[in-house]
Amino acid sequence: MKTILFNRRIVSVILFMFISTAVLVKAQTLALKSSDITINGETNVKHDFTIKATQVNGKITVADNLPKTLTVEIPVSSLISGERLMDKKMHEAFDEPKNPTIK
Repeated sequence: MKTILFNRRIVSVILFMFISTAVLVKAQTLALKSSDITINGETNVKHDFTIKATQVNGKITVADNLPKTLTVEIPVSSLISGERLMDKKMHEAFDEPKNPTIK
């Protein structure tokens, strides 16, 4: 199975979502209430796939109108492709019992 890494674009979009809700804030921690994350890719045998995260948790701390910390957590069990075998292999690849959350 191909390893999936979150690229700068995804992180930038998440950071922008948080910052856009924190205009002119001196010091505050904001929590992500809802979000959709979709991962598109291709397996080593040229099979396209789409995975959706059904649960995403996150928060950002803003001080003096600048982001100080950003935390995003995705439970591995919430990653669903709609194909049972692919979901099983993906959760095994993440070693879900030992790594239940992507941070």
